[in-house]
Amino acid sequence: MNEPSQALVYARSLLEEGNLAAAILTAEQILASNAEEAGALHLLGLAANTAGKTQEAVAYYGRALLSAPSDAAVHTDLAAAYLTLGAAGNAEAHARRAAFLDPGFGTAHYNLGNALFALGDAAGAADAFATAIKTEPENDLYWSNHLFALNFSSETTPAEIYKRNRAWGAMVESESGDYGTSPVLGPGAPLNLAYYLPELDTHVTPRFLEPVLHTHDKNSFRVCVFGSRLGGGRPEFIPKDCDWVDVGGQPDEKIVAGMRAV
Repeated sequence: MNEPSQALVYARSLLEEGNLAAAILTAEQILASNAEEAGALHLLGLAANTAGKTQEAVAYYGRALLSAPSDAAVHTDLAAAYLTLGAAGNAEAHARRAAFLDPGFGTAHYNLGNALFALGDAAGAADAFATAIKTEPENDLYWSNHLFALNFSSETTPAEIYKRNRAWGAMVESESGDYGTSPVLGPGAPLNLAYYLPELDTHVTPRFLEPVLHTHDKNSFRVCVFGSRLGGGRPEFIPKDCDWVDVGGQPDEKIVAGMRAV
């Protein structure tokens, strides 16, 4: 693969800085000299996608692949664009091609997982996300999607789901640092539990949390849910014997301090 020209490197830097107009102008100047320059076409696709013009981005990515059919990055970005458009079949094809061309490209496997999940193949999606994790073991996005997909996979046992969640938890714990010691509880004192759930109106997490909250033995646990919702107010699914703290608009530091104080 040829090294990108200085003009293309400059255009990419402009795009990364958020200067879309200048990045587009520079890419168009490159294309004026070489209408088949894949890098410039790819960049115009990225710029279009950033501007919310997904169909236009797909067109640019397609033109780029005519000149560089083995460019894994273009296939990957095209897959993401097709996912945005709801064309999961096309997304799978390009993500799978990208993963074949560059097996170490985590985003390609991640996009493949999203495409397979959209197509109803939860087991395949979980495997694709697992492969993405191997390329970036500490990527929380890959882990989150992998663990979510496992819940829908008919090929995964509850024991395996637990094992994989514990693996992620162990990784998070190893990175969390020292948060100090927990207070010593007296005999029979309830254990304080704090859950954090932003976007309670729009996120799927409440489906998993609701039965957990209702199952807690309130003689053994004091449960407090920290979260936010678009309409404000206490979510209906939270039991009356659980505390609710609305943290909408609060900075992370304040939320963490409140949870530690429970």
